[in-house]
Amino acid sequence: MKMSLAEILDVKERKEEYARIFFSPDKLKENLIMFKLISNLVRKTGGSLSEIDEMSLLDASVFEHAQQELIDSLASVASIATVEAEPILQYSTGQIARFFGVSQTTISNWIAQDRFEGVVRPDTGKHVEIPSDTIFKYPSGRLVCVKEVVDKYEAKEKRLTANTETESDFIERKIKGYEEKYGAIELLREQLEKGVRNASDGGLDLDVWEYLMQRRDALGG
Repeated sequence: MKMSLAEILDVKERKEEYARIFFSPDKLKENLIMFKLISNLVRKTGGSLSEIDEMSLLDASVFEHAQQELIDSLASVASIATVEAEPILQYSTGQIARFFGVSQTTISNWIAQDRFEGVVRPDTGKHVEIPSDTIFKYPSGRLVCVKEVVDKYEAKEKRLTANTETESDFIERKIKGYEEKYGAIELLREQLEKGVRNASDGGLDLDVWEYLMQRRDALGG
């Protein structure tokens, strides 16, 4: 039985409470055995955990923190199972900025602050892509899946265009406009990579263009 995304986010937000429920405070031996058993399972299913020797776990505070990390990793593994039937899309920081309604600078700052789970700041000159199944943590502590933010953005866009044209027509119109302005998308991408165009002169358009093409493919266009 798969967990819902809301249930997974609840576990991650309240991992301290779930850890206290899962591990009995007066059964150290059983807790250690269960901790090692589940830790091995999490690692075998792609989860990430800190390496801690068994003697260190005899320290109550260390063991408590390790339990919370284990619960969090379990939720992450569950989230993979929840979205595995859906294609995982990769988004640029420009696309993510548009979905969240903020600037690319803000997105870069959030990446540096580890607000996108599993996403690290790229080396200078390299681009970072954020998967649609990434969990984002707001400054308030609330967690949300990137896909949920994208779905809300797309639903809003559909409402805005519903009275005048279909989503497919809207996408085709926008893509045609970019082709008339820049030529083929490969040409614009090459010009930006070689520095013929500055990022401020076509960079955002390329992000939008690539997203529209992804969306057109998803709609079967």
